[in-house]
Amino acid sequence: MRLTCIGITDAGRRVGNQDAVFLPDVGLLGDGAFTTISTELSDTVMFAALADGVGGRPDGRWASHTALSALVSDDFTQNSTATLAVAIAKANRALSGRAASGNGPATTLAGLALNRDGLNVFHVGDSRVYEIGRTAVKMLTHDHRSRADGRSITRYLGSDAHAIPAISAIGPPVAATYLISTDGFHGFLRDTDLLLLTELDRASALSALFDMALENGSNDNLSAVVVVVE
Repeated sequence: MRLTCIGITDAGRRVGNQDAVFLPDVGLLGDGAFTTISTELSDTVMFAALADGVGGRPDGRWASHTALSALVSDDFTQNSTATLAVAIAKANRALSGRAASGNGPATTLAGLALNRDGLNVFHVGDSRVYEIGRTAVKMLTHDHRSRADGRSITRYLGSDAHAIPAISAIGPPVAATYLISTDGFHGFLRDTDLLLLTELDRASALSALFDMALENGSNDNLSAVVVVVE
């Protein structure tokens, strides 16, 4: 099966970008440019993922980039929820050493782990993964947000007590389209807007959605990855 990914990470209307995006065969993306890769699924697990440095804490950009780098630092072929949980724990340890004060760097995390044998969805925090069908959008993750205020996140990397991932095994990969995004992107779009990914070519659709989120008032960094399995 073939994997195509299109990614973007951009500061938006903010001065700095605390988001980070990782694509197979590319690595961490630079800021502000759409990037596309196409490759064959293999035995080795590939990651399409992003992270969003938690606002109000120091070094958000360092946290998001460090977490993604640690997540993908080891090659493995067993695409199981157990091995993925170990990789996410390693990403958390890469941050938690600087969190001794209780208010150190922290980040969300969301993405897909894919190889020929399996596909797993994972997230910590309020970054999301969607499956985009021809007529419907299905959110595959559930935001880790406080029920009290609906805003503050309850899980994030950078703290052993809060770095509890949600991991879902989808099964062997089949033809499908997925969207991974940070809240600066999906928070300013409706689910019906995301159907644009099935109506235009994916690069044009992602660009249009990016512009739409800005026009709708996004005041945060914007990052998104479209993942197409064929």
